[in-house]
Amino acid sequence: MKKLIIGSLACSLILSGCGSKDSNKAGNDDVETEEKAIGQAGPTVVTDPIEFITMKDVVLNDTESGASYKIVKVFKNNSSDKDGFNNIDNNGFVNNLAFALVQNTEDNTLGLGYFGEMRNNTEKHIEFLGGIEFTTNTGEQLRPEGGVFTQGNKLIKDYNPNVKSKGFGIVPLEYQDEKPSSIDVIIEQPHNNDDTDTWGEDITIKDLK
Repeated sequence: MKKLIIGSLACSLILSGCGSKDSNKAGNDDVETEEKAIGQAGPTVVTDPIEFITMKDVVLNDTESGASYKIVKVFKNNSSDKDGFNNIDNNGFVNNLAFALVQNTEDNTLGLGYFGEMRNNTEKHIEFLGGIEFTTNTGEQLRPEGGVFTQGNKLIKDYNPNVKSKGFGIVPLEYQDEKPSSIDVIIEQPHNNDDTDTWGEDITIKDLK
């Protein structure tokens, strides 16, 4: 009888130990699965065009169209800051823009875009209509959509005195198999709506690489 009791107790201990190991293994598997899930989390999504440029490895969501973009290349020259922004004072109307080659995350279409902020430091009502033109080293001449009826680009507006706004504009490349390595940019002068005239001058930014 003693042998039987001892034997039963030994079996119970062995089974208990096995159960503990199985439990620990299951727990470890859960932790590993959770860690893998965290590791496989998608990129950070932003709607701010300045964060899109400064944070680098993020996705920009266009809340108007629903499209999303990632950066392929930010173009810079000697006048650009470390992130690629070009701050230009056009007679009190200040452009702080970065220019980038981007890719649509859904269909992989490549496009050129401008991203950033404009600020009206004048006492006039100044209207920017989105007049920006890209010329690429691959021979393309492109303009993002512009004009008073443009939807979704918050840079295109009639700026009251001392008002600022952030936004962006993107145009697809015509030749999707040719990635530009350098671009020139023309930012057309805005309009002075108080005096029914233009304001400042056209700005040309060359050798952005």
